[in-house]
Amino acid sequence: MSPCIAQSTLQFLSDLRQNNQRDWFQAHRDDYRQAADNFAQVLQALIDGLAKIDPALQGLSPARCTYRIYNDMRFHNKPPYKTHLAAYITSNGKNTGTAGFYLHIEPDASMFIGGIYKAPTRVMQSIREDISFYYADFEKIIAPLKHLHFLEADSLKQPPRGVEAHPSVVEYLKMRSICPTQTFADAEVMAHDFVAQCLHLAAKLHPLNQFINRAVAMAQD
Repeated sequence: MSPCIAQSTLQFLSDLRQNNQRDWFQAHRDDYRQAADNFAQVLQALIDGLAKIDPALQGLSPARCTYRIYNDMRFHNKPPYKTHLAAYITSNGKNTGTAGFYLHIEPDASMFIGGIYKAPTRVMQSIREDISFYYADFEKIIAPLKHLHFLEADSLKQPPRGVEAHPSVVEYLKMRSICPTQTFADAEVMAHDFVAQCLHLAAKLHPLNQFINRAVAMAQD
């Protein structure tokens, strides 16, 4: 039976949201470790399944993909801790500028995402050029993902200059991030088919990641 997110993990994150202070966290460090271990078990099962979709992920450890729960407070006035557990899964772990899979566990706000988030201008230009030039291929890749949520709030009002905007892909050319997102209710992440649900979606997201990463490689040459 596949591991799933425990109710205690969501409860810890919910309690942390209400008590985001160092003293409270230190007093509940054992609860945090239990939640982190649970997340790692789910993430390992997800990575194992993703490696069958993308062999480049074989041998990847949860530790290389998981983000720290501590907020970086050097430059921003933030609470000391994040109130979610998250991981970014690529062949190079979380520290990469390529498209991958993002797992986010948070009470009432869990999600699984593919694609790329706010790539640098040069990289995004390369992605847009490929979407424009290979628009028929991109249409086929994006068709099974159109029911998902896309981050469109910060999209450009007009297609960027210098890129031919075919009507079928114009909305994607305006996006600053191309990251189709599936949200999950708490009951869904606690179900034993949660990893299977993510893997079913990942099989559809993988061609998009490949398409994006070809453009990323061109921008980096």
